[in-house]
Amino acid sequence: MDSDDDGNVSATGERVSWELAEIMGYALVVILGVFLVACVASAATRGSELAAGSDPGDAVLGFANSFSLGLVLQQASLWASPQFATIFIFGSLGMAWWQIESWSAEEGGILAAQAPVHLGRASLLLKLGRVASALCTVGGVFIVVAGVLIAPPGYAASAILTNVGLGVGSVVLGCAGLVASNRLLVACRSLGGVTVAP
Repeated sequence: MDSDDDGNVSATGERVSWELAEIMGYALVVILGVFLVACVASAATRGSELAAGSDPGDAVLGFANSFSLGLVLQQASLWASPQFATIFIFGSLGMAWWQIESWSAEEGGILAAQAPVHLGRASLLLKLGRVASALCTVGGVFIVVAGVLIAPPGYAASAILTNVGLGVGSVVLGCAGLVASNRLLVACRSLGGVTVAP
């Protein structure tokens, strides 16, 4: 193997190309990460604009009122809404599962030598999915808090319940992603030749 081995070289010394499922899985995680950063950055910008005019006596965590804080939390957690995050979290986990299933059955020759590289990529994708799932759970909590904060006194309970439902959906999605990624990591570890940290 070369001294500049980046984990893409098989046991036989051949460079292992990326498969479509790997590319798609990583692309889904990157898209979700970009959207997460964009939502948090825009919320931070909006938060600084809303906090700039607040009177310190009336401030809630530096914001003019709880409504302003709720708007910022809602914007920051937009990426974690179940309608959006489900596609990216479960999609990336599905691509990792596909790789584990595909490469665990390979035997003999060049394919067996490439399996550890592909399974290693799948395990990294699962670890990234685990992080995204944990962040989605936190985002779900922020969605619930934001929904309560932006509701004015006497506001219809149905609108608050919608935000609570979205937030709970995000928490359930995040927990399901954590369970799925942990189970797939255990499956990947059991295949041998792949070291997966818990």
